[in-house]
Amino acid sequence: MSPSAIDAPNERRFGLLADAGIHCWYFAGEQEESFLENAQRYTDSTNKYGPGLAKITVTPNKHCCWKEFYDPAFRQEGMSIYEWLLQYHK
Repeated sequence: MSPSAIDAPNERRFGLLADAGIHCWYFAGEQEESFLENAQRYTDSTNKYGPGLAKITVTPNKHCCWKEFYDPAFRQEGMSIYEWLLQYHK
């Protein structure tokens, strides 16, 4: 949520997520361009190495979203964040 910047040389590390089959869900507020750009970059970088492993949720707020997205009542594509997490296991 509201991810920090990552430099280009470290972007390839997203390949490690793909190699491990780790799904990622990134969050950002559209009123904070830097966080939104970072979240989109994380999503794109993850999916570059493992198509379909990452998704992004953008809220219309500023620095977002912990309370909103960790609330079990929040659902996207029919799942809360907890249900989404629990569908993946090793």
